[in-house]
Amino acid sequence: MTQIKLPPRNPGGFNKRLEHKLSGYLELARRWSNNGAFKVTLFRDFQYAAGTWKQAQRGIGKAEYTRGGSNPRFITTNLEGNGEELYRKLYCARGDMENRIKDQQMDLFASRTSCHRWWPNQWRLLLSAQAWILYEYLREQLQDT
Repeated sequence: MTQIKLPPRNPGGFNKRLEHKLSGYLELARRWSNNGAFKVTLFRDFQYAAGTWKQAQRGIGKAEYTRGGSNPRFITTNLEGNGEELYRKLYCARGDMENRIKDQQMDLFASRTSCHRWWPNQWRLLLSAQAWILYEYLREQLQDT
């Protein structure tokens, strides 16, 4: 089974071992960005195993430096291919999909099925689905404005 997952994260920040694997890239991104004058993003592949994992997996690190400072991100995967493409096309697309689901549930009340009868709940979901179609159409039409 192919997967992309996030490595364990400490409550106070990223895993120090992961930060160490990306430290040179973060410093290079900082220098190239002229201390945040513009955004620079670099990617690095590496092997990583958390303390409880039986074997190491492929890690992909994104070293980014922006006006806000350092912005490192990490994923682990068993997928083949270019690390930057996997990060941008699969991982980021997954996050975008989750945001669209959250938009529908929160903004269009798709999760509100509080009635005890089936038909009123079904009607609410149908109205929410129609609103979603309109919402997506408008978002597509206005994306370059």
